[in-house]
Amino acid sequence: SCQVDLVKDGGHEYFIKFLNSVDAYPEQRAMAAFVLAVIVDGHRHGQEACIQADLIDKCLQHLNAPNPHDAQTEPLLLQWLCLCLGKLWENFPEAQLMGLQYGAPSTFERLLSEPQPE
Repeated sequence: SCQVDLVKDGGHEYFIKFLNSVDAYPEQRAMAAFVLAVIVDGHRHGQEACIQADLIDKCLQHLNAPNPHDAQTEPLLLQWLCLCLGKLWENFPEAQLMGLQYGAPSTFERLLSEPQPE
């Protein structure tokens, strides 16, 4: 499958690095978050590879930006980062524990408290 090939070839690392690219438009980073969500969707090896590549921290850094709705972010990117993390944590207790250790619940609480929490 595409998931297996992307993980085997290290494609997940490319998309994780792309999330932090200062040259990429928010829409492009949203596409990278989408691809990462697909890589981890029901694919344990993809989940494990993305955990090792520190995907949780990278996603939470974007979601914890001082103003997550600034010019570097857009609702579509925020949505795909949240969905990506959800798929990463799905049926993966070790990843869920890491999310708790990184303080993910407070991040999502803040995002859901926004006037327009898209």
